[in-house]
Amino acid sequence: MSSKESERHAEECAAYFAGRIGYHRALLAMRKKWKQYGRATGTIVIDHPTREEWDALEGLFSKEFQGTAIRFSVKDFQKALEQTRFGHVDLGELLSVYFQERLTTNQEERELAAQEKRDFFQKLSHLAWEYGGRNGMAAKWMEELTEQKKYGYHLILRFYEKDPGEAFRQTEYVCKALHFLERKPGVRLAVLAAEVTGNPHEFDRNTFAGKLLIQALSYCQGGMSCQNAEEVLMLYYASGIKPDDISSFVTAYGIHCYTQEGEHPAYSKFIQAGESYVITLSNLGRVVRADACQKRVFVVENQMVFSYLCEALGGQEVGLVCTSGQIKTASWMLLDLLCESGCEIYYCGDLDPEGLGIAQKLITRHPDHAVLWHMTEEDYRTSVSDEKISQERLHKLDKITLPCLKNVRAAVLSEGKAGYQEQLLEELLADLISTFSS
Repeated sequence: MSSKESERHAEECAAYFAGRIGYHRALLAMRKKWKQYGRATGTIVIDHPTREEWDALEGLFSKEFQGTAIRFSVKDFQKALEQTRFGHVDLGELLSVYFQERLTTNQEERELAAQEKRDFFQKLSHLAWEYGGRNGMAAKWMEELTEQKKYGYHLILRFYEKDPGEAFRQTEYVCKALHFLERKPGVRLAVLAAEVTGNPHEFDRNTFAGKLLIQALSYCQGGMSCQNAEEVLMLYYASGIKPDDISSFVTAYGIHCYTQEGEHPAYSKFIQAGESYVITLSNLGRVVRADACQKRVFVVENQMVFSYLCEALGGQEVGLVCTSGQIKTASWMLLDLLCESGCEIYYCGDLDPEGLGIAQKLITRHPDHAVLWHMTEEDYRTSVSDEKISQERLHKLDKITLPCLKNVRAAVLSEGKAGYQEQLLEELLADLISTFSS
């Protein structure tokens, strides 16, 4: 029999069975056996058969089945088929044509899926080379992503399983964005998205491309943390992206800010009036330089302390900044600009694990400009309270490693109590007064 005749017989056989619903569950069960073993074998059980199933299978086997289920071997099904006008049709051919698919085992399907996934990531690697070459950030990111399965690998994989084509397209957007930032840093996120994708919202944080871009930037910044909104803003800033955000802000007094057109008129008026003012991250997007009187800037973390000092200064111009706790992106941007102008940064925080942590971050970031201000062991003894620090918080002191913080760290650890800036108000004010009177 020719191959064409064989195909025609298989199609006629499949059409016969397709027209009789009573065979469908039996064929499904045999297909399952094939996927499991690579051939149709074993025993088939049809539980709670319908009247159509009783009639169809009893007719094929020319016998009555007993009990509440129909049981037969696959081998007997093939023999029964051979007694019909479709006797030349192989069971495998029948199943393949009936289900309109090439019969494969589960193992073969898993291997095929794994190979397709490898091919997908290989294509991504070649794609990344198109944006900046082998030494470009896109290629380096993709190499790390595929080899270490980090920095967005599982994010891409989840999207790939839903829509491989769209996952490829969105990942290409991120590669293009990295290449764009290498050539033109200092762009706003929406502008970057519009330039790269045509959609200014494509890199919003809730989109696949936006989440993947954050992971890629984290790699480019040496594994920089991006676990919360503030860390993401800091990551954008470090990567040359100006985020459009007003939720991150810093409060200042006596800090001169400059745009490309000259000194910012609004902040200049506040300084003339002897008042403090808020600078948002969005505002800082236009600021190209920041400076302070006598190149000195005093930084406190406590809002009450800041307010007290501003009022006590009586309008005298002194550079003063309040971080309102941990140094957030807007505070970092302003402090970076001040350091670029050659200012010295005098930092005073609470004498507890968190305050020492902030001090260490600032000095580590700007070792040539940041100075501890009233954060000695003696200051701790003066400011210590009766508040006990929990063991969980005390463990944070394990990360305080700078030599300049060694003694005060040991004192806090020994006493197990917090020291607060409020107990040092007069000393802080005296330093500020000596600054503008000298």
